[in-house]
Amino acid sequence: YFKNGRLTHTNYPKDWEKYWGGEVVIDPVNMSREEFIDFTKELTSTLYNYKRFMKMFMQTLKTTKNAKAAVWAFSTNLHYHNMSHQADDVDYIKIKELYDTLIG
Repeated sequence: YFKNGRLTHTNYPKDWEKYWGGEVVIDPVNMSREEFIDFTKELTSTLYNYKRFMKMFMQTLKTTKNAKAAVWAFSTNLHYHNMSHQADDVDYIKIKELYDTLIG
């Protein structure tokens, strides 16, 4: 990537903060940067959505019969969701709001 000039952030060590998985640091080959960002958002919204979290929570609870394991699976997937939507407040799920919705 470096030889081809596709790395977008090469001022090390300062630019290491960009390499956390939520920013585009390598220019895509067959699509624009914006297309790649849009595709990534769509994909992570499909993979990490509330309905899927609940399904995985129930499946883990049923399989393991362990509430801690089910809560861990739920919170881990919620973390991945929030990490992928870190810059987008609209899609960011706040655990307190979720808890209030579930408990009432």
